[in-house]
Amino acid sequence: MSGPVEAEPEPGVLTERSTRIASAHRLLRRPRRAEAGEFLAEGSQAVREAVDAERENPGKVLELYLTAEAGRRNVDVVRAAYAVGIEVTQVTDRAAAALSDTVRSRPSFFQCMPPSVVDIKY
Repeated sequence: MSGPVEAEPEPGVLTERSTRIASAHRLLRRPRRAEAGEFLAEGSQAVREAVDAERENPGKVLELYLTAEAGRRNVDVVRAAYAVGIEVTQVTDRAAAALSDTVRSRPSFFQCMPPSVVDIKY
């Protein structure tokens, strides 16, 4: 018998099998990051700083991926992302896990941006 079945996501919500998630997942590997000139930033603090920096340096943050839960917890960041023109995309918990290189009980934000654009403090 297999584990619990995840409900079918709503239209527009990306799953771990979507092309965009698969492409972003490859950014977890250093050679792919170097080739693409992009990386993923994980965690609400890193995302807040990147969204804030986008106001000063527009066009650097490519996309913000978040679960429905992360969106509810961080409405202010989501609104700020929309305000500066960042594409905001809801993903399933499994898709968020595929984008993470850490183990967390509650998936947080992810985003893709060119390196050396924002000084993200951890």
